[in-house]
Amino acid sequence: MAEPPAADPLVGWRARLRALPVFETEPPEFDTAGVPADPLELVAEWLESAIAAGVPQPHAMTLVTVSADGDPSSRTLILKDLTFEGMWF
Repeated sequence: MAEPPAADPLVGWRARLRALPVFETEPPEFDTAGVPADPLELVAEWLESAIAAGVPQPHAMTLVTVSADGDPSSRTLILKDLTFEGMWF
């Protein structure tokens, strides 16, 4: 197979993408011993931290479900509310 021409727009992406930073800083340690019994409280803590840190779109979340056959399906949603009943998208 011949090499693609140097001007090919699809050449060299692997190195460029791997050179991009993933996180500006190291993520905080996650202490499982300090996790609240109610997972919604943990979501509230994470949202508070993300908002305080100025994270863009901290309310954007990826929701993944799995069919009875085991096929995953994911979509990105915006969290509209967080109550004792659950998360509202």
